[in-house]
Amino acid sequence: MERDIFPVVMGALEEFGLPPANVTLELTESCMVKEDKQVNKIMGRFREAGLKVAMDDFGTGYSSLYSLKNISADVVKIDRSFVTGITEVGFNATLIRSVAQLCGQVDMRVCVEGVETEAEHSAVKGMGVELIQGYYFGRPMLPELFEQKFMGT
Repeated sequence: MERDIFPVVMGALEEFGLPPANVTLELTESCMVKEDKQVNKIMGRFREAGLKVAMDDFGTGYSSLYSLKNISADVVKIDRSFVTGITEVGFNATLIRSVAQLCGQVDMRVCVEGVETEAEHSAVKGMGVELIQGYYFGRPMLPELFEQKFMGT
């Protein structure tokens, strides 16, 4: 039996007092394309409720312009595999720059994932992407350490 995830997520947001506008749900590109009609319907409900939707791992699955055109997403997250070797592989830089330009023209934000070095950061920061993620900025940490470091608790 399939369970409707919408009331579960919305209930959790209400329980913890989180505004929907501050939450982004991520689904992999492969999942979004494989079940595009059903997923788009569900993600549309979340977007109507104010949440953002991100297409994760763009470039590793079914990547195509079809994905960008038909998937209901606010953010496209370009996979780390295109960041690795970006200073040596011209294709990677061209792909990131092109996706960023295309998405910017249709009001989608672009996030580059997996930036781990200063050289990678320098290479991607001028490519028109709005968000950059990776170990260069910080590694995963326990909630208690996060609160202590960033919230002074």
